[in-house]
Amino acid sequence: MHHFVGHQAAEFRRWRSRLGRAQLEQAWPAGLGLIVAFWCTAIGRRQPAHLNTKALSLSQQQLHASIGGQGLHESEPVWFVHLLVPAVKPCRVRVVVPHFYREGTAEIGYGSTRAGNRLARQVALSRCLAGLLALNRQAQDLILNPAEQALELTPPIRDTTTRLAGVQIDLHVFVNGEDYLQEILEYFADRLSLHQLQLEDPQQLPLAAAEWLCHQPEPAAELHLYFEDDLVIQDPRYVDKQVWFTERTQHRFVLMPHRLEPCVAQAPMRLYVDGPVKPVEQQEPVWSDQEQEMARGTFWDGRSVGFAVASNPHSGSFCLSEPQRQQLLAQEAAPTPFVGPLETAATGTVLEHFPVLKPLWLERDFLCVEHGHPSFLLHLGRMPLRTPNVPAAEVS
Repeated sequence: MHHFVGHQAAEFRRWRSRLGRAQLEQAWPAGLGLIVAFWCTAIGRRQPAHLNTKALSLSQQQLHASIGGQGLHESEPVWFVHLLVPAVKPCRVRVVVPHFYREGTAEIGYGSTRAGNRLARQVALSRCLAGLLALNRQAQDLILNPAEQALELTPPIRDTTTRLAGVQIDLHVFVNGEDYLQEILEYFADRLSLHQLQLEDPQQLPLAAAEWLCHQPEPAAELHLYFEDDLVIQDPRYVDKQVWFTERTQHRFVLMPHRLEPCVAQAPMRLYVDGPVKPVEQQEPVWSDQEQEMARGTFWDGRSVGFAVASNPHSGSFCLSEPQRQQLLAQEAAPTPFVGPLETAATGTVLEHFPVLKPLWLERDFLCVEHGHPSFLLHLGRMPLRTPNVPAAEVS
């Protein structure tokens, strides 16, 4: 093991000596972040110079160009370089959540207006906000010491699965008039900023929130997250994965999560609600197992994960890096109409401006969010169940 690590260090020193300090410093802003020009491998594992990917990793020619013409030779291994420059500040994430609740009399439609849904919406909104705020973290915490009647500062956490010094959530909730769950927002009042709008058409609220997010430059943020008010994050590395993905793709792609609803009768099975969609005029069937892997990369924790162009790009949310936000502003990009105003805000804001990828279905748990107010479970038992590779004609 010591010989292998020593060999790895020697390889890097040899590359660095050829590159020179000035060229090494020039490599940082080239969209490569903390991993310099090495995109593709987990710490301590050799990988070929070319991975089976079309989008996430650099080709040998791109590597050659990105480091000032001093690229590695084909025969040399590509290494993932451990933190050469430690992260010195947390990743700031600006989050907007459009929230609306006005109970109606209909039993169908959006959950925010269906009859008898107040408790369910209270639970969903509470879990949504709590999940977002739980993403906050830093390297050091406090310890309550009753024995000495004092507070102590913990040592920094040792965690090799992240490159972030911490996460700071800047949470903003947008409401319209008095149509919102005031008791829930009052409970979280000291941890969020409330924006109370007066719109004639409340369905424009999500678009207003998304527009504010894209046009808000101060205070500076590294990520900009739009989130519907009934989505729940349970992944403590959600921000890390978004940072990793946007940096590795040089801010050219948007990564969407898979939405799921926990089943009840079939627990612990889960229903992923954003399966394939197709144009109305298309006669040929489309199935989830027809997806094609477009890219593959190794996350900071060593896990290899593949991605596909999303047949259904909707997930009730979107996440932009700061360069992507600036690109939208420079293009004066308007949201692309998608289904209705709510879906347009969540999906149309980025659709057609950035290719939308999602994790492969085989690796769907890499990035997913829970739909905290289930609306799709009613399809269980009503739709036929297809198993993979069964011709469409045999599904009944």
